[in-house]
Amino acid sequence: MVNKLVTCQNVFSKLPRFHLISMSNLLRNQIKLALSISYNAVYIKITTNLVCSKMEATMTAQGLNLSQQKLQRRITELKEEVTREQSLRASLEESHNTLLTRVREMETVVEAERCGVRDKAMEENYGLSFSGVG
Repeated sequence: MVNKLVTCQNVFSKLPRFHLISMSNLLRNQIKLALSISYNAVYIKITTNLVCSKMEATMTAQGLNLSQQKLQRRITELKEEVTREQSLRASLEESHNTLLTRVREMETVVEAERCGVRDKAMEENYGLSFSGVG
């Protein structure tokens, strides 16, 4: 390694100054080119990663949108079902109340008939008249 360094120094010492300047410019340009290539490679890699990340984010967002749409549809279906159930319950309660009213009316009629039958039975057994005519 020392021999190579000495040889390079010997070569540079024998070259005219303008050659040294042009060689340093050449080296500088090569270094710039190498850095530029490495920067471009890093830039391309970062850009590729960003594009992949954006695509993954887009796919994730689309998946979330689909999930949200499915949930919204399910919520709508459940709300419609609740509305139907409420309507059915209201209808059944109304029907139940109507039947209870009819049963109470029938109980009143039966009680009145029972009293009438009892009165008739007592009238026949005892010969009494509750109507005032005897």
